[in-house]
Amino acid sequence: MTGSTPTVTPGEFVETAGIWINDPKHGVQFKVQHIKTVTPTTLEGIEKYLGSGMVKGIGPHFAKRLVKAFGEDVFDIIEATPDRLMELEGIGKKRREKITFA
Repeated sequence: MTGSTPTVTPGEFVETAGIWINDPKHGVQFKVQHIKTVTPTTLEGIEKYLGSGMVKGIGPHFAKRLVKAFGEDVFDIIEATPDRLMELEGIGKKRREKITFA
């Protein structure tokens, strides 16, 4: 890929637009003209995204537990009903506040 882009972390999905070029020094590369992050929709993608460090207070262990407990609804729960996070053992008020920025 050519050009400057933000770091893409494990579990994060991006949509890109651009063209393929053949650079004489580096070979075939994708020249990005547009890049946009997309929220993951698969359980595996959601777990990787949450466990990647992108969300404070959630590491790989809690990401797995959150996805197991709430499935595809985990983002909605974090945003709309964050008190439900405390249904899981190990998530108290302090961790909930880190996760939801409340």
